[in-house]
Amino acid sequence: MLRMAEIETVDLGQWAKGKHRTTEDAPCGGGPGLVMKIEPIHRALAVLIFTDAVVRLISGVLGDEQSAVQESFSSGLIDHPHHTRLENFNRWIVPPVLLSGNHAAMAGWRKEQALEVTKRRWPDLL
Repeated sequence: MLRMAEIETVDLGQWAKGKHRTTEDAPCGGGPGLVMKIEPIHRALAVLIFTDAVVRLISGVLGDEQSAVQESFSSGLIDHPHHTRLENFNRWIVPPVLLSGNHAAMAGWRKEQALEVTKRRWPDLL
């Protein structure tokens, strides 16, 4: 099998602050156990995002070459919501248009949703 990229796991503690680089703390409001701190996760996120952005550009990494072309910002907008074929999960319903088989209607819905998501999350792009 051809290795296209090599990813290694690292200690989340390298993004933690303080002498002991602690990645968890007592829960706010009390209670048993520990809770993961958001700060090291947040810091380790910019690396995951960068890695994803670079690795997905390597030919053959994605299952379909169109996946890198048809995603957020490829058209100048944030991408539309995506759904799997599970039609109903915990009251999250796949929009009926995506089950209709009408490809023109699906394309229209996707464009409409991309505009709506962009307007809501990053209106400066419009």
